[in-house]
Amino acid sequence: MTDDSLIASHVYSRKLDKPKNVWPALIVTALIGVAIIAAYSLAQMRGDSRVFDPSELLNSRFLFSLVPCGVLAVALWAGLYFGYIRSRDASMGPTSFNVIAIAVFATSVLAPMSVHGVWYVEKQIALSKARKAWDGEPELKAQLLAIAAGERAADAAAIAALKPHYEATERTLVISPITVASQADVQTASARLRKTLDLMEATAAEDAARQARTKAAIDEAIRKADPPALVRDHVYARQIADERAAAAARNVRDDLRRSTYEETLAALDVLAAARGLWKSDGENLFFARQSDVDAIEAHLRNAKITRYDLHHQPAERLPAQTWARPPKGV
Repeated sequence: MTDDSLIASHVYSRKLDKPKNVWPALIVTALIGVAIIAAYSLAQMRGDSRVFDPSELLNSRFLFSLVPCGVLAVALWAGLYFGYIRSRDASMGPTSFNVIAIAVFATSVLAPMSVHGVWYVEKQIALSKARKAWDGEPELKAQLLAIAAGERAADAAAIAALKPHYEATERTLVISPITVASQADVQTASARLRKTLDLMEATAAEDAARQARTKAAIDEAIRKADPPALVRDHVYARQIADERAAAAARNVRDDLRRSTYEETLAALDVLAAARGLWKSDGENLFFARQSDVDAIEAHLRNAKITRYDLHHQPAERLPAQTWARPPKGV
């Protein structure tokens, strides 16, 4: 064999031994990983607040994605390496893993950030439209604020009117040899509890009537102003939300207070029914029947539980009345 043919043979051999290009397969695999982890990350965002919180995104969302991202990256790399790359260019193993891992982990952060970016743009567009709509309704805004002020004053007056009755009734909730020394004391305490319960019912009816009047006033203001749907829908949606929130908080307090009063009243009714079968010496109550003792203790135990829960309720607050104001940021 001549020298020229020998050199040609070596060149041909080197061409045959040159590793095949695995980048197309690597890129396709990385894109598959990106698609899977993006779908996973976006699915985890369902029901999330639309407020962008970088610390929550990095410390919570990213940390919760570490295991899924790691498993996905290893699985994709193993399938690609052992099924394709090793037989063509084994030296690309570490590089291929790094490419897939970086793509997957970066997507787990960038996908939620992209969605928040879209949400931010949508929010700004919505705020711009709302701002334009509300700027054209100065008279309606003034009228809604006037309606809200009247309702707020009425709510405050109703709460103030009930407060002294609650305070006076609170003193009758303690049944002891001193507070119920005679049947006359039992009758006085029972009358106080029944009066407060009746006032609660009357106040609830007045609240319902006042809410109906407020809604009618809002309807009339909307009818006269004939504002854009964006304004009208906001007012009605927030009115419903405010009423539900206020009713939920009010109902919890009222139910606990009513239950406390009714259980205490039931205990007093046992004392009233057992006339002549019990007495007080100022330090102890004496009963002729154990059944009366058991009934009173059961009612007072229930009253104590609901009274405890009542005292740990948040302080009573006036309704938010967000329906009377434009959306935040407008």
